Amino acid sequence: MVTFKLDIPTLTGVALGLQTALRQVLLSVAEQHNNQPGQWLDGLEASALQEAKGAHSTGMPLEAENAMVGVGLKAVEAIFASVRKELTNAKSK
Repeated sequence: MVTFKLDIPTLTGVALGLQTALRQVLLSVAEQHNNQPGQWLDGLEASALQEAKGAHSTGMPLEAENAMVGVGLKAVEAIFASVRKELTNAKSK
């Protein structure tokens, strides 16, 4: 596990980098599925969310950690939704 200093600029940079990377990975995998959303994307999202639910930190109160993981899960869901929408819109053109 990679650890970072817990300050806003660092965490913002990490979030932006991971968002961009996840989006690119999903679009690259979509190419193997004819750029069509579907069960492959749904399954990948379910797997990613399940894995992310198991994320934890050390030295942080449990309530704060749960809130942090919740925000992370919403971010992952939003990225998958954005890619799904992009693929669906491209499909209908």
